[in-house]
Amino acid sequence: MPSYYSRVIRLIAVFGIFISALAALAACGNSSDKATEEINESGVEASSQPDDEQIIEEATSESEEGEESESGDTEEQVDSESLEESEEGEESESGDTEEQVDSESLEESEEGEEETPTEQPAQRIQFTTGDIGEVIEGRILQSDPSPVYVLGASAQQLMQMTLTSLEGDVSFDVGAPNGEKLVTGITQTKVLLPVDGDYLIYINSLSGDASYSLDVLITSVVEYVPVEFQDGTSSATISGGMLRGETGPVYGLVAAAGQRMEITITSLEENASFDVLTPSGEYLISEIMGQEFEFSAILPENGEYLITTNALRGNVSFDLNISVRD
Repeated sequence: MPSYYSRVIRLIAVFGIFISALAALAACGNSSDKATEEINESGVEASSQPDDEQIIEEATSESEEGEESESGDTEEQVDSESLEESEEGEESESGDTEEQVDSESLEESEEGEEETPTEQPAQRIQFTTGDIGEVIEGRILQSDPSPVYVLGASAQQLMQMTLTSLEGDVSFDVGAPNGEKLVTGITQTKVLLPVDGDYLIYINSLSGDASYSLDVLITSVVEYVPVEFQDGTSSATISGGMLRGETGPVYGLVAAAGQRMEITITSLEENASFDVLTPSGEYLISEIMGQEFEFSAILPENGEYLITTNALRGNVSFDLNISVRD
């Protein structure tokens, strides 16, 4: 019996110990959980509040990023401003250069215009049907370019011109279709035209403004006869003639300045005349008329002298004696 109770008591004691152990374990578990929660809460607070090093690192990082950003912005702004200033400078220089070029071009253009005034449009001379001449009235201003007239003509025609003015000194030039000047700076001439085409007549003012009258006459095609002396001689006699209204033959003789030219014309009808023109187109003598009339002159220049024969009235026959001596 006593052993039975002893066993029961032991079992109760063991069971009590076991219960106590369980209670202790439970208490330890609660404490551990609480400690864990506290530790976790402490960790959360620690993690939610960064330490100084982290703050410094973050601040340094932000500062560097800010400096890089500001530096980038500043560099970009500087580059942009420099580029704009450079472009403005280039535009300004380009504008100045263009303005300078335009100004220089304008000045050169104005100088060119002052040096070479534009010629007036040429006026074409038209003869009235049946006429062989025309009288042109005009006025020239010294500050203006020369008036220019155009006259179409054929080779071997004689162009006879006379320019007069009551107000001032004027003269004319005659240019051939190929640009060659046939006569320059004279007021009266006869020209044997060398080729077919348009001839230009320029009116020049020598002293101020002037009104002028230009008398132009074109003959029919004439006969041109070169005069050559036989060897050992210095003279020749030529016989010729012309019908009413015709222009007589034109004789050409090459001579030198300082030589003496003598011409005699004889005509049974006493109605023949002749003119002598220098190589530059000026009259040496004009309309010498008469039977066995003698003309003598010292030649002023080298070249070909023209001797034109004219009929004063009706039909004409004549003998022309020409001599040239040193």
